[in-house]
Amino acid sequence: MMIWSVSLSISLLLQVLFPNGGHSKTIVQVIDMDERFLQYIHDVAQLRQLPIQCIHHDLREPLPAHLHGKFDCFFTDPPYTLQGMSLFVSRGISALRKRKGLPIFLSFAHKSPDFMFTMQREFIRMGITTSATLPRFNEYEGAEIIANRSQMIILKTTERTMPECTGSFMDALYTGEVRQTIRKYQCKRCGTKITVGIQGKMATIEQLKQRGCLSCGNDTFHLISKTKVK
Repeated sequence: MMIWSVSLSISLLLQVLFPNGGHSKTIVQVIDMDERFLQYIHDVAQLRQLPIQCIHHDLREPLPAHLHGKFDCFFTDPPYTLQGMSLFVSRGISALRKRKGLPIFLSFAHKSPDFMFTMQREFIRMGITTSATLPRFNEYEGAEIIANRSQMIILKTTERTMPECTGSFMDALYTGEVRQTIRKYQCKRCGTKITVGIQGKMATIEQLKQRGCLSCGNDTFHLISKTKVK
């Protein structure tokens, strides 16, 4: 699976590397909820005869069953929150074949050491290992908030690889949502309820997982409720 710009680049490269059609069995699947992007990719793919298939889907919902266990790798550029990373990587994992060593290409903003530590724990929880980190790998126009750069994190699957999120996703996903909501989580071990947000003891789920449950120290929680701050 690829996001839109990468899908076109990879497909064009395949045409150059295999001018006699040796890439015909390689199918690039693009999943996005924005129909404008999908239409653009579709039009270019038709014009250039590229092996791309576009699927309109909101990743807050599980992938369609026919996409599970079909792919050898995926690339994702999720919202730059811990929830966004876990969700998008989880959906990608569900699409991968059940094999060790399959690559996962994760584009993500440069974050603080504490955030990166928490993110590494999420990787371990999903049973994936970091193979390489390439700082300032991606360049964007008009993304001054992240200095127009993001890192590429290359991950690999293991025997323990499992998606963290398998059902519908109800939590805050984007940075703006995180900042404008009050969310209640429940510790999966002891059941303690903790408020996260501008009125809570923790501002974000990243901080909560870093600190652990205030009662038992556990670092896994599930969302109970979400209220938008007026």
